Amino acid sequence: MLATEDILLLVALAGGFALGHWHRMPRRGLWATRASILLLVGSLGVYLSGEGPISPLGVLLPSLAVAATLVGGTVLLVRVLARKRSRGSRPARGKLTRSSWLFPPAILTSLLLGYALGSFVPSLRPGGPPGIEVFLFVLLFLVGWDAHVDLHGLKQVPLPLAGAILGSLLATPLLFLLTGEAWNVSLATTFAFSWYTLAGPAVSQAVSPTAGLIAFLVNFLREDLTMLSAPWLGAFAGAEGIAACGGAASMDTTLYFVTTYGRRDAATLGLAVGTVLTLLAPVLLSLLLSGI
Repeated sequence: MLATEDILLLVALAGGFALGHWHRMPRRGLWATRASILLLVGSLGVYLSGEGPISPLGVLLPSLAVAATLVGGTVLLVRVLARKRSRGSRPARGKLTRSSWLFPPAILTSLLLGYALGSFVPSLRPGGPPGIEVFLFVLLFLVGWDAHVDLHGLKQVPLPLAGAILGSLLATPLLFLLTGEAWNVSLATTFAFSWYTLAGPAVSQAVSPTAGLIAFLVNFLREDLTMLSAPWLGAFAGAEGIAACGGAASMDTTLYFVTTYGRRDAATLGLAVGTVLTLLAPVLLSLLLSGI
């Protein structure tokens, strides 16, 4: 994503924060937020369809296994680290509600429908009508409108950052074993922290198109699995766990899930974690793929 688009997304988020300061979001606004998420996820499905044929056994299943390990291992590490740091206490956890169970299937359905639509209507793929940026812009505005800003949340940033980094290290051996890629390539893939538009092209150029597709899918699926499992991640390890699993996407795509299934005042936490990992990922990929 271009720097100009990043700035516009931050402007949308800030606009939402400003509006929320003066006027609380009405209940119907929550439905608008969820609708924008479904449209965004559907657009991501269209985007994925533009990646070309994906081998189920050679590419998809290994990528899915690694992505699941990234999410599961990361949230477990956050829980363990939190208990050690706080003498047995846990992060403030979210609550499971009926909507918590209904929304993830809707997200998965939207992703699959988007993929099917992109497969049958190629003009909707990247290069066609814009979608992802528009829906993300709307989503961040709505998230900002409903979120509560708490600067004290910055004190919790080291915990999800440590979880994200250690979780990536934990999943790397599995990627190495399933794909046979070199260690530096496997590390570069997991250290993209869900930034799939960075990981895919970078690894493709440095290694091979197949390795690049795996890097893309691992990080793409990591983001999707974070959204799908956010209610349970939040109930298990709070906003810190969701932010760690979302990685770089915690500053935009998965920010809603941090504040909804973690804590409403965790917007600052999600933004900070996502920003740090977004800045860290290109540096790590550059070093790893250059053989250093």
